[in-house]
Amino acid sequence: MKNKKIITFVLAIALLYSCNTKKGYVKFDKRSDELIATEKVKSFFKLNPHPSIVLRVPQSTSGVTQSDQNSYIYNAIEKELVIAGFNLKDRGLFNQVLNSQASLDYSKIKDLTGTDLILELVKVDMKVPYNTNIAYMKNDKQVILKRINYMRYGAIIEFKLILVKNNEYGGSFSFTYTPCSDKNDNCYCKVPYKYAGKFYPDVKANFCRIDKRKNAIISAYDFIPQDDFEKFVREGVKKVISSLNQ
Repeated sequence: MKNKKIITFVLAIALLYSCNTKKGYVKFDKRSDELIATEKVKSFFKLNPHPSIVLRVPQSTSGVTQSDQNSYIYNAIEKELVIAGFNLKDRGLFNQVLNSQASLDYSKIKDLTGTDLILELVKVDMKVPYNTNIAYMKNDKQVILKRINYMRYGAIIEFKLILVKNNEYGGSFSFTYTPCSDKNDNCYCKVPYKYAGKFYPDVKANFCRIDKRKNAIISAYDFIPQDDFEKFVREGVKKVISSLNQ
């Protein structure tokens, strides 16, 4: 009987809390992209508007296909290259050629693979932390917090471009995915508060409906929606292509 009373009391407190808790939100300033394209590669594009290209990815193997949690990123990049009119080479076969030769200089890669350019995916980091002690109420009123710091994960993706024939540097490109860069309804950006100035840490709320029994509330914010990130990657590739045609 005593245990039932305790459970009833706890449930009543939780219900009271949930009824009084409101959903505020956090925002982060967008970080700048970096696009560096050499005059050499720009000149090349003027003479070769539809060059052949291969995407080279981190830790690639000689296999034509391989299981990789980032395969959707590679596919997104290659789709944009095809849409832009590039002659896309198969990256698996390209790696087979490279790995079959004990010593192979870049001048021979062009002859063996028919590839003009290598777009190398240098880095994909989806654990870039963003921190803030500023939160917003539902009415968009800004509140500076003294004892609470909210953290969300963003990402960064970096490319390097190589002109194959002479092994020349063509440029480097870096793009950042900023979480919660504007006000939206994404549960990932929501933070709990009770009244003006009374905000709570993330562990006090469960806006993304993560199973509390698995103690997964904190790790719930350690993600970027795949659809959002794929869109971000494709927009980045478009910017790369645009910079090459300037």
